[in-house]
Amino acid sequence: MNAVEFIDKILTPLGGGLGVLLACRFSSQLRAQVKPGLEYVMAAIVVLILGAIKWL
Repeated sequence: MNAVEFIDKILTPLGGGLGVLLACRFSSQLRAQVKPGLEYVMAAIVVLILGAIKWL
């Protein structure tokens, strides 16, 4: 696996999960709607979905 494949298959899903966490942290609308602790579940789901798409 070269660097481009690593970035594409590993870091892209992790970046998506990080984006969910940051959006839940800094968006007042999302913070009001999402229960505490649920943002981690949402981030894990995004990582799994993006990871599955990238590995297919």
